[in-house]
Amino acid sequence: MGDRPPEQLINDLACVGCHKLDTPGPLVGPSLWDVGARRDEAYIRQKILNPQSIHVEGFPAGVMPQDLAQRMSGLEFERLVQWLEAHKGAQTQ
Repeated sequence: MGDRPPEQLINDLACVGCHKLDTPGPLVGPSLWDVGARRDEAYIRQKILNPQSIHVEGFPAGVMPQDLAQRMSGLEFERLVQWLEAHKGAQTQ
């Protein structure tokens, strides 16, 4: 833990088990392919820090791990938030 790039974090934290990253459409949770086009950094940050604080309509509550922020350094967390915010779907391809 400390200086993993966002691409490694999404695998280490098992985000890809529930979220698509390379195509639109849901899996267990909403696709992150275009999350930056739909959500801002503040929303993304809050959803990672306290997943239960925001319920996403149409998806089951309580599935996202509560300890994600504790499983990465502060630098990794901020890089991940910025990386996700930059994912705007076809605009980033």
